[in-house]
Amino acid sequence: MANQFNILQLFENAFGTRVPETRFEIPPADSRTLKSSIGTPLYGEDIYGREFFMPITITYIPKGASAGVDYHVPFAVVSISCRKVIVETPLVERTGTVKELVSADDYDLNIKGIIVRPDNNWPDKEIMQLEELFTVNQSIVIRSALTDIFLKGYYEHHIVIKRVNLPANPGVEHAKPFELESVSDAIFTLDVE
Repeated sequence: MANQFNILQLFENAFGTRVPETRFEIPPADSRTLKSSIGTPLYGEDIYGREFFMPITITYIPKGASAGVDYHVPFAVVSISCRKVIVETPLVERTGTVKELVSADDYDLNIKGIIVRPDNNWPDKEIMQLEELFTVNQSIVIRSALTDIFLKGYYEHHIVIKRVNLPANPGVEHAKPFELESVSDAIFTLDVE
């Protein structure tokens, strides 16, 4: 028999992030916005039929397949970071440096989630799908309200997964936390003359 667990506590134990205990009173909006201003859905439905905010979908082509597969990342959060590459040149007989923006670095994305089986069984098939997603040695597509803002244009929503981590969660049979570290993948066209 599977142990009972609190998904919020499991998330905190696995990733060190605590959900705020204080609830803020926010007056309800006149009408609910279902899509972001760029058209991305803001709400999805989990395996239990509950609504949640900011679903994440990853599309990839499995080895040997010709069509893409959508992977709806379960119980997930995503963070994005980027830094600018700046060349600093010291000035002779002056204080400070001249800053020259060379470019922006790739976006780093960190996706954390928990694979859960609603029937209280070990989620081996779901973990195998996550492993298949990781072993695809090509660019994949990520879509969510947050990533769509940053990965538009020449990124075309493409990322490459660099690392997968499945932290231990002792005593829990039917849930497995995971973490995907990825980097944006810009699409370039090489013109040969």
